[in-house]
Order: sequence, then structure tokens, then C-alpha cells
Amino acid sequence: MRAITIATVAMLAIAPSAFAQNGAMGGQKAPMPQMHVNANGGIDVFSREDMAMMIVAREKQNKGMTPDQVKTARAAEMSKDQAETPQERAARKAKLQDEWTKLTPAEKQDGLVKWDAQLEKMKQSGMVAR
Repeated sequence: MRAITIATVAMLAIAPSAFAQNGAMGGQKAPMPQMHVNANGGIDVFSREDMAMMIVAREKQNKGMTPDQVKTARAAEMSKDQAETPQERAARKAKLQDEWTKLTPAEKQDGLVKWDAQLEKMKQSGMVAR
């Protein structure tokens, strides 16, 4: 379960193309972790709406940042998420659900559209099982 959590966090924190880096494997692409969409349209314990809320929150947090600042913020987010306990993950899920209820219908729709587009890109890249 911990490996799935770490893979989920990595997916959320960095662009899908970052998994396909050339490295010390003689120019071969590094293996990509494969995640599975759950019955709620999300990943791991998170629902489709939770995933959309993560996108909305990240966009608000990163507003006005330079690309380098965004990259640094995502790396910090990934480190924090990787160290998350199951209890902390459950608390984050509850917070995301609470924040979701406070969004306008337009903000909800925008987040869902962005999550669906991100999920489709991950499916096309092989990061998520179809």
C-alpha cells in the first residue's frame, strides 16, 4: 500500500513526462509506476472530486509563481506527501472534501475538466491502466 501511495504522490506532484527521464540505464527510459483509477474516478483513496480539488488548490497556491518556484513547490509537496501517514492522508482527504463543498459550480467544473484531461494524458503515457 505504501508503494501505491508513493506512486500516487509522485503522479500528483510532477508532470507525467518526468517519469520517462533518460538516466543511468544507457539512455533507456526509467520504468514508470502504473496506477489504477479507483471506482470513484480517482487514484488511491482519493475520489475524482478530491483529485480535482488538488488541482484547484495547487493552481491557487502557485498563482503568480515563476516556473522555477512552481517546480520547487511541487518538489516540497511531493516530499511531504511521501512522508504522510495513513491518518494524515485521511485528514487531507477530509480537508479536500470540505474545500470542495465551498467551491462554486464553475470552479468545480473547471477542476473536473482539468483532472479528466490530466488523467487521459496519464492513460496515454501508460502511467495509469486503462
